[in-house]
Amino acid sequence: MLDGFLFSLFIAASAQLSLTAPAGDVELWRAAESGLDVPEKAYAKELSARLQSTNPYDRLLALKRLRALPALVSPELTRRLADLASEDVKLFDSKECLEEHSAGVAVDCPMTTIGNYARLVLLQLPSDRVATVMVERVLQDPNAAEALAPLVANVYGDRASALVPELKRAKTVEQQSAMLLLATELDCAASDVDVASLKPFLMSTSEPVRVRAALVVLKRSDGCDHTAAPVGGGAREQATRIVADAVDRDQPPSILADLHRIGTAASPAIPSLLKRLDKDVRVLVVLGGIKFRARTTAPRLAAMLEDPAHKAVHRDVLKALSLIRPGPEQVRQAILASVQRQSSLLPEGARALADIEAPVNAGELEYLSRLYRTQCKADNAQYSFRKQSDCHTTNSALTSLAARSGLRFEARVP
Repeated sequence: MLDGFLFSLFIAASAQLSLTAPAGDVELWRAAESGLDVPEKAYAKELSARLQSTNPYDRLLALKRLRALPALVSPELTRRLADLASEDVKLFDSKECLEEHSAGVAVDCPMTTIGNYARLVLLQLPSDRVATVMVERVLQDPNAAEALAPLVANVYGDRASALVPELKRAKTVEQQSAMLLLATELDCAASDVDVASLKPFLMSTSEPVRVRAALVVLKRSDGCDHTAAPVGGGAREQATRIVADAVDRDQPPSILADLHRIGTAASPAIPSLLKRLDKDVRVLVVLGGIKFRARTTAPRLAAMLEDPAHKAVHRDVLKALSLIRPGPEQVRQAILASVQRQSSLLPEGARALADIEAPVNAGELEYLSRLYRTQCKADNAQYSFRKQSDCHTTNSALTSLAARSGLRFEARVP
């Protein structure tokens, strides 16, 4: 009530001020705005010059400043940001960490890349401008598509169909494959119009073009939820055959990464993915991306957790189960047993149990809690972002498990 009263007073005062403010205030505002224009242009010029520097930390710090002041980014500077998006050399993200590392102190420092910050700045700019620069950059250098693809869903948003007509500008198979890579990042749509315009690419003599076109057809013909029925008819069936054949032969080499990019829309490829599962751990990442539609794979994943021959991939199996979220009755015991055999799997195992909403009894919770207290006590002896993250994940998961089972989780880490 008080907040509402104060807000009413503020509105009333603002209304009164608007009636009594001197007319000359408009000129004062314009003068102040004009006065800022000179230093802003000078600062923008300085940051632009630093983005050309051979010192990577010049470029990194300039990008950090531009992230805070995106209004300083001109259309020309936007093109430079698109160039920098491909720069993936690891850099220290903290001066303090860099100083300690240089002094020989054993620290686990967060790392970043120029490309990561360039993308963060691009996401703050007008979407129409970024879309134009993105397409220009990929047509100029098809290798840039991989770095710019993560921007597509945000940049195009509700205008997702606007990217599909741009595919006509791609003349070489390299350009076509790169532009189709961008299109795999579009949101699902159940769009007959987009599917029809993609049909010619399904007949390409280039396998990468055919496969990526098939992936875009699967995504654009799919509503990607529980209720939306796919569209596309014959084109969708053709696309499914192309993708299944590509998975079977692992050609092109990017097929699994591209399937992961289309998320739940990759569900028609599940039968082919299961054929590759025993020999290719990357399949688990794709199944995790398919999420609820991959629940039919739960018995197979549970069997992998129970098989010592797959011990090296048990962590990846648990991560996949966290995303797929099958019924707890299918995998609960397999998850608990995997943690009992390999206590280092506790963070992923506890998270998986929480994500599938599995019940636990008092003895099971106490066992998991003892592991947590032992591991996190040891973790506190040495500073590590990874270990702290694991402890936080486990704490959150065990708290959730306890609450769901009507029990209480006691951390008690000294």
